Amino acid sequence: MAAGIFAGLGGVAGPEGWRWLFILEGAATFLLGLVAFVMLPDFPATKSQNWLFAAEEKESTVTRMARDAVSEEEHDQSVLHGLRLTVTDVKVWAFALLLLSNQSAYGFNYFYPVIVRGFNLGSRTITLVCTAPPYLLGAFISYFIVWHSDRKAERGWHISVAILFAIVGFIISAATINIPARYAASFLYICGCFGANAALYSWAASSLGQTPTKKACATAIINVTGQLGTIWSPYFFDSDDEPRYTRAMILLLAFAVLEICVFFLLKFILRRANKKIIAEYEGTGEIPTLFTL
Repeated sequence: MAAGIFAGLGGVAGPEGWRWLFILEGAATFLLGLVAFVMLPDFPATKSQNWLFAAEEKESTVTRMARDAVSEEEHDQSVLHGLRLTVTDVKVWAFALLLLSNQSAYGFNYFYPVIVRGFNLGSRTITLVCTAPPYLLGAFISYFIVWHSDRKAERGWHISVAILFAIVGFIISAATINIPARYAASFLYICGCFGANAALYSWAASSLGQTPTKKACATAIINVTGQLGTIWSPYFFDSDDEPRYTRAMILLLAFAVLEICVFFLLKFILRRANKKIIAEYEGTGEIPTLFTL
């Protein structure tokens, strides 16, 4: 799409091709946001957007959400209580750090066309077309990771294995100037970072849902904190370091390693929380729902 916009709209009515790209993407995002605001219900059980769901669909959705909820019962459903639960829960901040390191690790996202341009493959259009295959494969890998992690009821190792592939990609990119090797390495770090990102959000949502308000607050805090990584990571890429960007690749590698470390910390926190839940339910005859590891 970017290649077509650059080639076909550059200079039309004045703006350059990259400006048209931002205009069209921004307009589409704004319109989809309005549609989502109107159509998406606040919660499956609410009366808003009744026309979207049949009664059976609502009931099954609420049942699935209740079945997946971790056995940390909270009766107070108020907004303030949910916010207090959020800011005092160490798991929220661990997930925020996990997403922050992931977002920082794919600072390449904004500069990938420039990285590919350094391969000297040809015209601007060819360069932009060559940026597509890693992302297309990344979309498939992301879907596979979340599908497989659901089947196995496991999140952490799926995320860490994906990041390990990204780490290998960063190491290759920093260590060699061989163009085929660096292009192949970009498949590794793009698929790794984006695949981990998809599983990370679902892991956070399933682990922080004591109340709907807490889940909403936690999701917002994690997302906003994580996006800080997209603010500073583009500054890793200095034009003086082109086309290899060794310093940038080393910094991206460092954040990927940090993500692995936070993963082990989060595993420890959730495993300890599961032991506490099991102890509380011992002797009751009930089977608790534990945190997904």
